[in-house]
Amino acid sequence: MQKFEHLSLMLDCSRNAAPTLHTIKRWITLAAEMGYNEIQLYLEDLYEIPSEPYFGYMRGRYGERELKELDAFACDAGIILTPCIQTLAHLNQVTRWYHYYPLIDTGDILLAGDERTYALIEKMFNTLSRCFSHKRINIGMDEAHLIGRGAYLDKNGYRPKFDILIEHLNRVLRIAEKYGFEPMMWGDMFYRAFATSENYIDAEIPDSAKAMIPDVELIYWDYSVCDYDECARKMKKFLSMGKRVGFAGSALNYFGFAPHVDFSVKAAKQTVRAALDCGLPDFTVTMWRDNGAEGSFYASLPALFAVAQFARGNTDEKDIRERFFKTFGIAYEDFELLGLPDKAGVANIPVTNPSKYAFYNDPFLGLFDRNLRSCDESKFAEYKSKLIEAAARAGEYAYLFETQAAFCDAMSVKWALGIRIREAYKSKDAANLRAAADRCLLAEEKVRVFYEKVKEVWLAENKPFGLEVLTARFGGLSMRLRDCAERLCAVADGGVNKIEELEEEQLLFDEKFPDGIDTRYNDYKTIITASIV
Repeated sequence: MQKFEHLSLMLDCSRNAAPTLHTIKRWITLAAEMGYNEIQLYLEDLYEIPSEPYFGYMRGRYGERELKELDAFACDAGIILTPCIQTLAHLNQVTRWYHYYPLIDTGDILLAGDERTYALIEKMFNTLSRCFSHKRINIGMDEAHLIGRGAYLDKNGYRPKFDILIEHLNRVLRIAEKYGFEPMMWGDMFYRAFATSENYIDAEIPDSAKAMIPDVELIYWDYSVCDYDECARKMKKFLSMGKRVGFAGSALNYFGFAPHVDFSVKAAKQTVRAALDCGLPDFTVTMWRDNGAEGSFYASLPALFAVAQFARGNTDEKDIRERFFKTFGIAYEDFELLGLPDKAGVANIPVTNPSKYAFYNDPFLGLFDRNLRSCDESKFAEYKSKLIEAAARAGEYAYLFETQAAFCDAMSVKWALGIRIREAYKSKDAANLRAAADRCLLAEEKVRVFYEKVKEVWLAENKPFGLEVLTARFGGLSMRLRDCAERLCAVADGGVNKIEELEEEQLLFDEKFPDGIDTRYNDYKTIITASIV
């Protein structure tokens, strides 16, 4: 029996990939089998508001009938289904529509204090109140760093962030109460309002300010802490605000195509223990899908299973692995192989994602070439072989391993492609240049094979909306590889004297890592180019 009042699994539905109803139902079933008692759906604008046609438009939003169907299925499974929405910031996709311009302070932050904002928020609660049986709700409120610094400042003049936040929160809570909801919120903004550094949680909140915070559950979220003492200290800081406090960690599967199960488990082992020792009633494992939702939720299954075991007091990892096999019929160790693409190179930081930026790294610009020199690309052939062997044992999850094997096959050519191209270019040898061109075309062929696997996974697990983003990414890479091959051949044939991109001296992308290795970077548009996307 797990020891938390709510042991929750949060599915990110809003970062391009909206899981199908079948997928969400499957996760409800899996969560119940593992010992979770709550599924949270992170929705942002992914739910239909009848009088707001642009809210979630063309994003795969869930209609009222769909949400009610999921809620009924969850109730039958003994699972609380909880919406996670945004009532302040993180409404990036809404801000693109002219219809919502008057409601925006700056960036993705709603305009606090404006009645039109609260009219929209009331519509949110009104809609959701009809769709969910249980009345727990996460109202967001996180990372509104520039609150009061845009249209609010023009309209009202300067006011402290904390004051604006408290007034806005009280308005939102009154609306939530009207519809019977019991809100929780991400708790970082209270500390950020007084922080003077990135390490915001070490800021001190005056007692007078703490007294102004209304009665709402605060979620301390931290996806990288894996030290028990540090985590417990921070939990106690949140508890010092005198409110109900929950914790949210993460199954790290949002840095590209490879999951980070090992680090997720290492962190969870300490954070679950700290949460239990500090008396926190709620523990959530988030599954974010930042920057395009390139990975599958299912790749994190071992980490989620381990968290549920930790929550029961079982910290024997050998026993957990054996239980995992008995439950799913596939070895825990096999699932760990899905993270192999990010094992390339040397890892001096807890989580690094070289396979993502190596994959998208431009063959001529090579913005990340200096970060990729430390890996023997032949490792990817070994990774591919291991993944294919695991696929034969994986049953219903075989497609995950087949997809990752195709990725490794592409990476066996693409990883150091830019480095090889520059070496060939410097040699000025026609044969070397043509060999580099052939390597570009081979990479393009393998990228197309990998794309077909990615598309298959996407359409099996998610609504089709959002796939167009990956199609554009893969398509752009494919065309670029062809163009690079053509231009290399032109130099080899003597028709062109130089390739200007290859004449430029390459700099380190991230000067924090002077050896040029182990960068973690997860923004496609700035991986591929120094120009504007």
